[in-house]
Amino acid sequence: MVDGAAVERAMGSVERGEDGALSILLLGGTGFLGGAIAGALHRRGHRLTLFDRGGRSLPVGLDVDLENHAQIERIRGDRGGDLAALATGRWDVAIDLCGLQPDHLRRTVAVLGDRVDRYVYISSIAAYENLNVPGITESDTLRSLPEDSFSDLAAVADGGLFGALKAEAERILAAAWGDRLLIVRPSLLIGPGDPSDRFSYWVRRLAAGGDVVAPAPPFQPVQFMDVRDLAIWIADAIAQGRSGEFNAACPERQWTLGSVLATIQEVCGSAVQLHWLAEEFLLEAKVEPWIELPLWLPARDHLRGFARMDCRKIERAGLICRPLAQTVADLLAWDEQFGAPDRHRAGLPRDREAALLAQWRRDWLPHHPSPDPALEPPQSTHSPALEAFDVAL
Repeated sequence: MVDGAAVERAMGSVERGEDGALSILLLGGTGFLGGAIAGALHRRGHRLTLFDRGGRSLPVGLDVDLENHAQIERIRGDRGGDLAALATGRWDVAIDLCGLQPDHLRRTVAVLGDRVDRYVYISSIAAYENLNVPGITESDTLRSLPEDSFSDLAAVADGGLFGALKAEAERILAAAWGDRLLIVRPSLLIGPGDPSDRFSYWVRRLAAGGDVVAPAPPFQPVQFMDVRDLAIWIADAIAQGRSGEFNAACPERQWTLGSVLATIQEVCGSAVQLHWLAEEFLLEAKVEPWIELPLWLPARDHLRGFARMDCRKIERAGLICRPLAQTVADLLAWDEQFGAPDRHRAGLPRDREAALLAQWRRDWLPHHPSPDPALEPPQSTHSPALEAFDVAL
């Protein structure tokens, strides 16, 4: 693995052109995070080359015109096939946003050779072996690929191998770039233009008002970060010549689901009645965690570390997370300008939500008439109630 001490050794080692700009290659720079990174780098005057298959346009609402700018070049190719566009040229930094399959990574390493000075790889919290441990740090064990899984594309598609493939990609790139490699392992990324709807669902749903289903308990920890904050940090890290591995999210224990929804409700200013439905009821009703009710990770899934990642290292390296209320307001402004999607990739359809509430009132409340004290948020996220929730998970 990359030596963490390389962060200090590498500071200030990036060589700039006479105009102070860097030449930066983005491998897959047209998605949610890629668009944010491209915008952050462009605003600093760097020269960008975007390598992608050309199958989709740049993110809607990106505040720079990447298609028509003298300092931005867009080249076509395929990580799994045609890499001819990468056969010439030289870059100070490459940022890899889409590398996953081992053979794709090895081919990229071979083609780029010594024509890239530094490499940034966007990995994932899913790369860690044990996601049931709170306080995951950068030195925790990563997943390994089963020997017979390298061609199992079906398992990749359904997420079964995603984390292991990210970990294997880290190893391949570390062997090639050593202490010139920066690895970022983000948790859930949120913000305007998020195509996953995992956070946006809650903003849009609470803005609509009325009776809202939420998964109990409200004091369950959640973790995320605004994609724009990560993009800014990556731009800073490149300028500073940082290397090593960094978890990326808001501070551990900063947010609970209850405090997140309360913040959203305050910004939206709508009349909302939250109904905290018990986990047992939701699972019996076959509500899909994380998808139908975003941010919810039930105890049975053994993923308590997913919302409790230790991010002190990246905080010491300068990460600043904007107030959540600002992100919520920006999401509302985005919808006002570009319109909310007709269909959401995450969240409960309104008819499904109404049916769940009716079933809960009919079948659950008669047998559980008294309010459950465990549903009351603790005064502090360090309270015994949260510790008990950790044990239950």
